[in-house]
Amino acid sequence: MNLALQDIKEIVNLDECVNLEKLWIVENQVRQIKGLDKLRKLKELYLYSNKISVIENISHLTNLEVSY
Repeated sequence: MNLALQDIKEIVNLDECVNLEKLWIVENQVRQIKGLDKLRKLKELYLYSNKISVIENISHLTNLEVSY
């Protein structure tokens, strides 16, 4: 799922995307990594060019191969 350049400030409403393997939320306004609790199959997570200062809340993503 590509959500680039959408002026997103918060990661929400992804609870139903349990089979998601790739997520691009780049070049937005996200400040905190959260809302990914149910994305257990996520393999690739791209969050560059946001306002995130601390990488947190991803330890449960055990299938994650790439994060940037």
